[in-house]
Amino acid sequence: MSLKIAENRLQDETKSFLLVWNSSRDRWDDEVRRRFDEEYIHPIERHLRSAQGAMERMQEILVRARHECSDRGSLL
Repeated sequence: MSLKIAENRLQDETKSFLLVWNSSRDRWDDEVRRRFDEEYIHPIERHLRSAQGAMERMQEILVRARHECSDRGSLL
């Protein structure tokens, strides 16, 4: 699996997860849920966004490295 495919999948799964979580508010909307949201869901969401950003930067580095390697190969 390429890094770009993995990044897209993580993004899609994050969206799905947050949609389901946010829809649970219709059935569960009290102080316990709000505390759970703050203590667990928000940190998970921040970590997922951070991972997506890191994957995006790694993909850019890989593309640049492949390009530089192919340029050097053509010089030989």
